[in-house]
Amino acid sequence: MTLNYEARNLEEIDLNKALDRAELKSKEKEIKLDEFIGSPDYTTEEIANDKDFVVRKEKEFAERNGAEGTVGNRLNTLFKVIVNQQSEAGNLFGGDASAVNASRFDKIKNGVDTVVEFEKEPQTVPSYLALGIDVTLSTDTVEQQFNRVKQEIESGQLTQVKYFVSKNTPPQKLPHIPRVIIGAEAKTIRELGELWLAGDKKALGNHWIQLQILEEAVIELKTFRRHAENLGKKEIVEIYDRDIGILEKIYGQKLKERQERGLTREDKDERDNVFYGIASQLRRF
Repeated sequence: MTLNYEARNLEEIDLNKALDRAELKSKEKEIKLDEFIGSPDYTTEEIANDKDFVVRKEKEFAERNGAEGTVGNRLNTLFKVIVNQQSEAGNLFGGDASAVNASRFDKIKNGVDTVVEFEKEPQTVPSYLALGIDVTLSTDTVEQQFNRVKQEIESGQLTQVKYFVSKNTPPQKLPHIPRVIIGAEAKTIRELGELWLAGDKKALGNHWIQLQILEEAVIELKTFRRHAENLGKKEIVEIYDRDIGILEKIYGQKLKERQERGLTREDKDERDNVFYGIASQLRRF
């Protein structure tokens, strides 16, 4: 599956309104670096340099990738907004989770689009899961993404989110959290985009993409955990175990809820090409 195919697929449908709205929503919700001015963990000069980094990299990307890159970015943004919305309205990651739209800096520098924060009881430490979102995954892109995760595991240092703040967490860095890649193809995004634009929250909540996203995350975490265990990285294994346990519980609840709502289990086998591309690459991890 190539980006050219995704661009042609987009041209066949009119999703410009959904894409435009998603971009506005994403910019509105994303973490702004100015929120960290005055925080003891960040200097004013550091923040200014990181803002310059974003401007420079976005310009380089636009010059290198042109219109097709813009299409891919807009698709990613639409999917991200829907995933984040479903995390809240559809309990995608469970009722105790919230999705935070990462800063542009962390998207570009650290490959993080969204951070899922799993809330805990007072006086306990929450768990986090970083999401890299991609709807135009090619075999090469998947391999590059997973090679980065492999290097992080081998170095003993998982993904860093430099700028994070939420309703439960004051401005701070998240230095050591697991990251997974979730994706879907353009046809799937078209379906989701039309439902999102129509405000059909019920249909979005019932869509099989919720199961696909959770399955992608779990199979990746289990593969990464196995690699960490083989390397004797006990601390990293424990981090993966924690998130695997959380997501598997949520997945079981999702299946139970779908049965209670009278939804069939046939859609458990309805997955798109991006899912199978991820699963195929994991077999070679």
